[in-house]
Amino acid sequence: MSSNVLLDTGQGSTATGYCINQARADLDPRSTGMCSFWDGTGGLVGFHAVVDVSIDASQEFHGDGVYYYRSVESGDMPRFREV
Repeated sequence: MSSNVLLDTGQGSTATGYCINQARADLDPRSTGMCSFWDGTGGLVGFHAVVDVSIDASQEFHGDGVYYYRSVESGDMPRFREV
């Protein structure tokens, strides 16, 4: 399964991305995926992320990866942070 996604803070900030997930039978630990975000609005302006996604036994999604904010005005090099 793959889809465009919109990360929404609920306070007027959003990030645009794309996710792909290889879901398997319930509780199969091999259910994995990846999401990539490349644009944002509001407090997420300059937001970029690449996240590996997994699903636990409770069917909750978890992400592990890196993200950064890059100011368009300053042109600063991004600082990566793990999530």
